[in-house]
Amino acid sequence: MRGGSPRSGLSDRRAETRESPARDRAAFGRAWQQRQHGARTEVGAFEPHYEGSPIVWGPPGSRCGAIGTHRFAARAGHHLAPALLSSGRNVYEHLGRDFTLLALGVEPDDVSRFATSAARLRVPLTSVPDDGPACRERYEARLVLVRPDQFVAWSSSDVPDDPLEILARSIGHQEAPSS
Repeated sequence: MRGGSPRSGLSDRRAETRESPARDRAAFGRAWQQRQHGARTEVGAFEPHYEGSPIVWGPPGSRCGAIGTHRFAARAGHHLAPALLSSGRNVYEHLGRDFTLLALGVEPDDVSRFATSAARLRVPLTSVPDDGPACRERYEARLVLVRPDQFVAWSSSDVPDDPLEILARSIGHQEAPSS
């Protein structure tokens, strides 16, 4: 069960016929394990991310790469996973050319602090409030700052006192501007 070439689909079909779980479960299991070891080159392991970039708030010591794991959690430096808002619309319908702040069960005053900081930095910011629990649970965060390229710049369940530093770093400023 190997893939990678234009003929890999044909190769996979032959392997599935030869190593069918209905025919020989043990042989199928061994073939599946072999495929798992080579999975780093397959589509399932291709997950470009920018965790180590200085413009996202990834975990300390993280690095950028092309190999990763797909998860629904909103992780800084990773592409935002799709989700339905409580309105029934897909979150992607709200993403555009601006930064987007997903405010999932957050007070309007907390969102307005982000808007004030964004205006101060001249960062175009669209806020998308949603009070339903589904996105909050899926993204494992109450606030998710999404870049225009649909990658997460920052996420947290804690509301910052002053989001200026978060926004400044997300647009490439090393430090937030002084008052």
